[in-house]
Amino acid sequence: MTACQSACMSEEGRNLQGFATLPRLVLLKLPADEASGHAEAIVRRLDDPCSLVRRAAFDAIARLLPGVLWQRVQPVIRRLEDVDDQVRQHALEALGSMPAEVVVRHVHLLAQYVGLFVQRLSDDHGHVRFFAQRTLGKLPKQLVAAHAGEMASALETASAGARIAMLSVLTTIAAETLSPCAERMIRQLSHPAWGVRLAAVRALGSLAPTELKVCAACVLVCAIAASFMADIRMHATFRFVSGSPGSERVLV
Repeated sequence: MTACQSACMSEEGRNLQGFATLPRLVLLKLPADEASGHAEAIVRRLDDPCSLVRRAAFDAIARLLPGVLWQRVQPVIRRLEDVDDQVRQHALEALGSMPAEVVVRHVHLLAQYVGLFVQRLSDDHGHVRFFAQRTLGKLPKQLVAAHAGEMASALETASAGARIAMLSVLTTIAAETLSPCAERMIRQLSHPAWGVRLAAVRALGSLAPTELKVCAACVLVCAIAASFMADIRMHATFRFVSGSPGSERVLV
């Protein structure tokens, strides 16, 4: 017996077995008023031991009961650390679709989890990163700005997809807050992935003009240094290939 089947054997599971086992298309054909009578029962399935049931619960609520999750934010936030990437995606998709007035209503609760939203920018799954970025875009800028340093530090070791997501969020932060992160963003200009370089250029473009001049100077110095080092390597390689005296002591 699988874990999902075991979960359905509980008393509550038997009561909700119809919702847990109905084919999705059949469930979605229920009239909205009939489905609303089971809203609380379906929301409780967000914490079901079986990831398939959790996915189905999110799907049913999104299609049949739009807005229900906006009144029950806490169960959605709990799923941000779900082991199933699709469940994490559904949770962030629900939070990222909240209208501005709903965000204002829950801002004190959401403020406690901004760090968790930022962590999801480094998720292994692109859809999760995308909806994490969209969720952060709905929050007050000052809440996100408080984590600018954390995101900038993470740029050094993150995957290319995560770097793009974090740089995209950094672009939305006020220039005076972003300025201390400029050096780390400049280093992304030499990343092998063009998407990272593009995101870095856009982030640097959101800096204040005076800070941007400093950044431009740093970029020029880095470019000159890179060109100089390339010339040294090329010359050293030529000496090694041609068998010039001392070539064995040259580090290429």
